[in-house]
Amino acid sequence: MPLSFVRFLSLLLFVLTTQSAQSATCTSLVSGNWSAAATWDCGGQPANGDSVVVGHALTLDTTTRRLAGLTVVAGASIVDNGSSWAIVLAGPLINNGTITVSGGASGSFSLAGHSTWAGSGVVNARYIDMGSFYQLTLA
Repeated sequence: MPLSFVRFLSLLLFVLTTQSAQSATCTSLVSGNWSAAATWDCGGQPANGDSVVVGHALTLDTTTRRLAGLTVVAGASIVDNGSSWAIVLAGPLINNGTITVSGGASGSFSLAGHSTWAGSGVVNARYIDMGSFYQLTLA
């Protein structure tokens, strides 16, 4: 193999392993605003690539970062504060609670990757933005 191809593969492997090493699972600790650091066990609001577990009543007061997955347990909720915020999801949704992103002119779920949605919960969204190439599967 040419040396430049080997360097490319090495760099690609480094980037992929660095990104996955930075991903975390963030779990809500208390009811409150999505953007409040005290809401989360990961030291701040979930970052790009994190998976999120919501076990409390959360107010969506910002657009989320690109989440690798989202789980809302029974009795928990995510409800926007009336503005045009979005949940950006690049992976599965397991919803056994309530999610409402319908405030403002464009409250939405925005897919940033293929996604499978499962669970017995309710999703109220003004829009579901599926992007150009993403697939949504309802299970």
